[in-house]
Amino acid sequence: RSEIADRYNLRSPWVVSVEAPVSLAMVIDGFPETGPYTGSYFRGQTLSVRLAEGDAGKLSHWLVDGERVDGAQLRMAVTAAHVVRPVLEGR
Repeated sequence: RSEIADRYNLRSPWVVSVEAPVSLAMVIDGFPETGPYTGSYFRGQTLSVRLAEGDAGKLSHWLVDGERVDGAQLRMAVTAAHVVRPVLEGR
């Protein structure tokens, strides 16, 4: 990533963390992941997170930097370092 940043004069990437239980199956940026997840994103890149089919019914909402976001899939432009938490039903 540093080569990309240098070539296109980009700022350093920000770290985005998805704080989820180890057993929770998710799809992040189109790839299967389990929690917790940490990734590096350049300004304006899109983060896409949803629960995998087997766990999708467990989701109540998302917390992004402590703010509630509704919807089964979270799509957001990265503008800083962020912390994302899936809030599960009954928790």
